[in-house]
Amino acid sequence: MLQKGRLQRFLVLCLVLASMSSVAVAQVAQTGIHGTVKDASSAVVPQAILELTDPSTNVVRKTTAGGDGSFVFVNLQDGSYKLTATKAGFASSITDSIVVDAGRITDVMVVLKVGATTETVEVAGS
Repeated sequence: MLQKGRLQRFLVLCLVLASMSSVAVAQVAQTGIHGTVKDASSAVVPQAILELTDPSTNVVRKTTAGGDGSFVFVNLQDGSYKLTATKAGFASSITDSIVVDAGRITDVMVVLKVGATTETVEVAGS
């Protein structure tokens, strides 16, 4: 009977350790950027094109904002990024130095101003 009790405790310990390791993995996978693209009147801008550049590697990742203006970049390395947003009928927006910390989602609000697509609005800092 003593062996059965030890086996049960061992199995419970294994389950606890396994669940803790999956939580740690989930936290690492949550490193990224989430945001919304809006215009100057705070209306959402759907289907904007977003490009995220890692200046240290020059790697560019692209996505398109959803119908609600939201976008997300996941599985990023911690560091500083540059975000460019474009949409026909709006001036491009560039946000430099978006800081992403390991294990965290960084929220970013992108504001596009009405204008020609050849115009660019640059935003410093995050």
